[in-house]
Amino acid sequence: MEHVRKLVESDEVAFIFSQLGTPGNTASAKYLALKGVPTIAIVSGSNKFTNVTDYPLTTTSLVSFDTEGKIYAKYLTRVLPNAKYAILYQNDDLGKDYVNAFKALLKDDFDKKVVTAAYEITDPTIDSQVVNLKSSGAEALLVAGTPKFAAQAIRKVNEIGWKTTVILNYPSSSVGATLKPAGLDKSTGVIVGTMTMDPTDSQWDGNEGMKGFLRGQVYARYRHRRFELPVRLHPGPAA
Repeated sequence: MEHVRKLVESDEVAFIFSQLGTPGNTASAKYLALKGVPTIAIVSGSNKFTNVTDYPLTTTSLVSFDTEGKIYAKYLTRVLPNAKYAILYQNDDLGKDYVNAFKALLKDDFDKKVVTAAYEITDPTIDSQVVNLKSSGAEALLVAGTPKFAAQAIRKVNEIGWKTTVILNYPSSSVGATLKPAGLDKSTGVIVGTMTMDPTDSQWDGNEGMKGFLRGQVYARYRHRRFELPVRLHPGPAA
């Protein structure tokens, strides 16, 4: 909040763009609305930010976690209609939105078909939660959290030999931040929810759009150090 106040009251910014994370946006959104300063394209999918009555000057850049959760619930009811589903979720707005999405879609069947386990971001591991979820007999596991814990979950599922369909939510979808730390060999078959092309995913290496993006990143990094860039000079026409 201190930095947001400085931007608004000292720098007199017209708007805040792409503020990261649910906790920070929750803390500042109502203050910004009071000051009449829009916060645009926030990097949070928390469903509460779609409520225009409570957050009239906030727009999001992500699909809401509620919508994303309902997509996974619909997918599982289609491909595993008779199975039980497990949800490992972060015990905050992020994780709870996914659980509530399954509740909204499954309605009275939720308690019969879904088993959940929460973790705190201060927990060192989620090993015990994964073991308990396996004992439920669930045939699918949704990890609704962040990369560190998603990577731990993948490793533990592999370690205990749990043959289950694993789905990772969008915040845990990075190859570099989640799948590689978990081990690409252990991540085989994991289903990842994403709406972007990950620069750390080699499948996009030949994509022209990705090539252009990466060239732009290199340029941005070295634009003040021209001597390091390969440059060919062409003389202009004579005056």
